[in-house]
Amino acid sequence: MDPDKGLILNGRKIKLFGVCEHHDLGALGSAFNKEALRRRFKILKDMGVNAIRTSHNMPDPQFMDLADEMGFLIASEAFDMWERSKTTYDYARFFKEWSHKDVMSWITRNRNHPSLLMWSIGNEIYYTHADVRGQEITKMLMEYVKEFDPNENAKVTIGSNFMPWENAKKCVDIVKIAGYNYSEKYYEEHHEKHHEKHKDWIIYGSEAASVVQSRGIYHFPFEKSILADDDEQCSVLGNSTTSWGAKSPERCITDDRYAEFSLGQFIWTGFDYIGEPTPYHTKNSYFGQIDTATFKKDSYYIYQSEWTDYRKKPMIHILPYWDFSENQIVDVRVCSNAPKIELKLNGKVIGKYNIDHKKGKDLVGWWKIPYKRRNYYER
Repeated sequence: MDPDKGLILNGRKIKLFGVCEHHDLGALGSAFNKEALRRRFKILKDMGVNAIRTSHNMPDPQFMDLADEMGFLIASEAFDMWERSKTTYDYARFFKEWSHKDVMSWITRNRNHPSLLMWSIGNEIYYTHADVRGQEITKMLMEYVKEFDPNENAKVTIGSNFMPWENAKKCVDIVKIAGYNYSEKYYEEHHEKHHEKHKDWIIYGSEAASVVQSRGIYHFPFEKSILADDDEQCSVLGNSTTSWGAKSPERCITDDRYAEFSLGQFIWTGFDYIGEPTPYHTKNSYFGQIDTATFKKDSYYIYQSEWTDYRKKPMIHILPYWDFSENQIVDVRVCSNAPKIELKLNGKVIGKYNIDHKKGKDLVGWWKIPYKRRNYYER
């Protein structure tokens, strides 16, 4: 890991095309099932994912075995809170008594896995920016990790959404590897400043995206941001964005791509998970690129188009479905890992689009087409 060059693996520079994953298996519940996880890993691998952050729990040993076998890099995360609670019955009740024992168990069972890349000692810990106690616990947990991983088989990191605060920067200066949660806008600023004060800081996106979406739901028009609607669904066109997250999957991709010094990023999330049903009060989240039944949403293919190579496995995806009201203006979007796409309607060319996968910002072809019942696409 290099502060300027990013991640070098076996002599080759790579980017982390990562996802954050909760511990549950969606519709199957929270009990671990190795074959169910193998299937989910295969879906992520096909998307182009090469890294997983275990947010925010220590992973099952079989999780790490599968990561070794299937070729993922793992940011193994331990805590979502330390001494101060986020909810009434969370781990903060046990932190003082159990943190050392749990770190010992976590490190000793995972330290020899080749898939292991980083130990994350915390996510969005409140007092890393609030007071000096955050720095004290950061140092304590660093010592715990070094006690049980003296060879530094993995580097220690922390994920934070408090990067503008001075105390948070002091915590990062202890671990040296800075996980930015939803802070891509600070990448360049902090990269320039850490050359002045912290030349050894290494930056990556520990949590990014948070675009909410429901599979098969399209709220038009695309250019209008629609977070919530009466149907309690989120538009998978890419126009249901949160206040803290990325403006679109494409923007999430390009923000990190332009940051050559960044190790890469972990988008929130790969799969939908039980809980956190923003912006509604339902059962599960809307953040994933795949739903709880493991069906792919349209955004899955946008990431796939940028994280895979058309020369090895070409792909193309068109959205939405074609069944609307007569003459309704429909936003038609097409993504592909190929450099050029062409859209036809009833045998006639509607448009062509060149995709610049290295430097371009607009990664998806977009046309507005009036719906006709007997129309059909060619792509």
